[in-house]
Amino acid sequence: MRTSKPVSTISFNTAGFLSLKLEELVDSKIVSVWYYIAHDGEDDEGGKKDHSHLYIEPSKLIQTDDLVDHFKERDPKNKKPLGCLRFYNSKFAHWYLYAIHDKDYLDSVKGGMKKKYCYCYDDIKASNYDELYRAVGEIDHNILAPVNLLRKAKEDGIPFSHLVSTGRIPLQQIRNWGEAYQMIEMGGGGRR
Repeated sequence: MRTSKPVSTISFNTAGFLSLKLEELVDSKIVSVWYYIAHDGEDDEGGKKDHSHLYIEPSKLIQTDDLVDHFKERDPKNKKPLGCLRFYNSKFAHWYLYAIHDKDYLDSVKGGMKKKYCYCYDDIKASNYDELYRAVGEIDHNILAPVNLLRKAKEDGIPFSHLVSTGRIPLQQIRNWGEAYQMIEMGGGGRR
């Protein structure tokens, strides 16, 4: 795939090799920024193998198949080299919230998905920590998990009219959000 948009993948490379290869891409001005987080293997992720979730913002138009080749690492224990899966287009907010296994994100966006391990901001490695801080600060949690906004408002006793008057509800969607708020008030919005 040829793209200049952000991409992400799962890498099975060693941390040292992965960091070295990512820095080579930055030095070559192929990539402007990268982030990754190491995960312990879970039943539904990476075939129970330890792995890293990698996010890259290209500096220019790239061929992702070339990136996959760039991450081939000789593994002295096996004949098959370590590497990464194919890259796919990605949005930072979704990558980050999944990467840290944010419970609200997994519950609302991923249909109640459960993870054994949880991670945090400090677990992420970055080419530029100022950019990481900025990108995390710009995540709109209300757009990613609107049901959680309504649940929290209900739990805190905040009336729907207050959510509207403070700009938390998009004006063009008041009717839909209002119906969802009423369902939660009637007991239909509890956590599983």
